[in-house]
Amino acid sequence: MSFLKNQTLGKSLLKQAWINNASTKRVIDCFVKNQAPFRFVGGCVRDGILKRPVKDIDICTPLLPHAIISLFRDHDFAVYETGLKHGTVTIVSNHQPFEITTLRQDKETDGRRALVEFTDSWQADAARRDFTFNALSLTAEGELFDYFDGISDLLVGIVRFIGNPLDRIKEDHLRILRLLRFQCYYGKSPLSLETLGLVSQHANLISKLSGERIRQEFLKILSAHDPYPTLLDMNKTKLLQQFLPFFFNLKTLESLLFIEVNLLNKNFSLKIDPLRRLAALLSSASEKDYLQTSKILKFSSRQQQQLLSYYHHTGKIKPVEPLTIRQFLYDHGPEISLDLLLLQEAIDLCTKSTTLKSIFNDLELYDKACKIWENPVFPIKGDDVLKLNIREGKEIGRLLDEVKRWWRQHDFRPDHTACMEYVKGLIAASK
Repeated sequence: MSFLKNQTLGKSLLKQAWINNASTKRVIDCFVKNQAPFRFVGGCVRDGILKRPVKDIDICTPLLPHAIISLFRDHDFAVYETGLKHGTVTIVSNHQPFEITTLRQDKETDGRRALVEFTDSWQADAARRDFTFNALSLTAEGELFDYFDGISDLLVGIVRFIGNPLDRIKEDHLRILRLLRFQCYYGKSPLSLETLGLVSQHANLISKLSGERIRQEFLKILSAHDPYPTLLDMNKTKLLQQFLPFFFNLKTLESLLFIEVNLLNKNFSLKIDPLRRLAALLSSASEKDYLQTSKILKFSSRQQQQLLSYYHHTGKIKPVEPLTIRQFLYDHGPEISLDLLLLQEAIDLCTKSTTLKSIFNDLELYDKACKIWENPVFPIKGDDVLKLNIREGKEIGRLLDEVKRWWRQHDFRPDHTACMEYVKGLIAASK
């Protein structure tokens, strides 16, 4: 784009909410009053140009980290030394975090981490970034800097490395996954055969990265509106196999995405959940594979538990009937219950054992049950069983489990008296 068009675009960014809110204005005022140079960089500029919601606001400055810390602490900001080794300081303005980083350039890289040195060159700092549209920067006066024609790439939907793609990948192997992630969110045309060839040739470099870094990028890919074309590319280039080294089912995932899109088009309340989509991808895998996935991607215990819930309970919600739905709502809660239903519908659709009309009927039934659902309280406790002269803890636990199973099977209707009579019957039967 021409310089004049860039500056017109830059001025238009100054009218957006993210740069005009009180939190951002307070940060700008601190820099300006102290005559400290700074620019907004990266995602906030990129997404602002596309008029997408801006989530994180990052700032660069020639000020050294200790000077950033002093400046903002002196003006009563909360300051956290989150990435001091790499020149990054996090400040909080009106409860909103901002990452402020000293201009830097790579001194040494090994594909996993970089040793940086500070610089006063804006272009040198921009040149160390991955893609052209991530190297954009904006001053508080609306001057927009685009050293690598990133605006043109952004507007036409091309994800392009800065400089030599192979050099960028060798500097940081994660950029292979980032390429696919940004293609998911910003690409309008398929990746070129040349680029896919490069990914295929160097896919094995991903195995050198930590599970945490792989997980972060992969879950972002799965959270995209439609990750399927990108996952097909990841499969073709053997990129998926670097961290999912067993059979995965792209067809079930395709069916799940098809159902999700149709539900969203009907204004059905549905959150995109990357773990639900991962479970669809793993729908033909074994429990060992689920556990291996959790281990490779360094999932938290909560994430692993959620993934295993999908493995153990998908399929058990069929046939979809009011009682079954209520039982699942009691056992798993509304969100996981919906996930389990969606996963089973995707599997059935994939095997052509259901229709879209039948799926909508099932989900309408689920939605009706969910809207009036109130979690019931199990009417008896251990103390109630103790009153029947049962003293052994294991026996009390066994009896409570038996009664709860019976209470659940009877639609949670038996009250305290009925449950106690059932306990007495169990005790009598065991004598």
